[in-house]
Amino acid sequence: MQNQTLLARRMRETLSVKNNQSQNSLNFFQGNIAVIAVSSAVKSFGAGLISTYVSLYFVELGGSPITLGLMTAMTYVIGCAMFPLGGFLFQTVDPTLPFYLFTAAEIIAAFFLISLVREPEKKET
Repeated sequence: MQNQTLLARRMRETLSVKNNQSQNSLNFFQGNIAVIAVSSAVKSFGAGLISTYVSLYFVELGGSPITLGLMTAMTYVIGCAMFPLGGFLFQTVDPTLPFYLFTAAEIIAAFFLISLVREPEKKET
């Protein structure tokens, strides 16, 4: 009889809405984690919208699909090479330095790439 009461009490604690585990799980998305999650979602949404048309624009400019695939692969290779560098700078110099350096590099790269953009030539039909 006592085992049944203990079992019933355990089941109530486990299934209770006021369980400490369920209350603490809601505190996960606070502070920096929330900022990272929201910024990642916005970035992925924007990249998803643009990436659909980048390949079409590239081919319209005269590029080949193989070149586009190689360029896409190189972005991942460069990204994998930058992770160890960022980790080294984070641990040895300053935890915020990789963020500042990579943000500055992205801004410089964006302006450089924008300067290379040309309007496609009109094809005579």
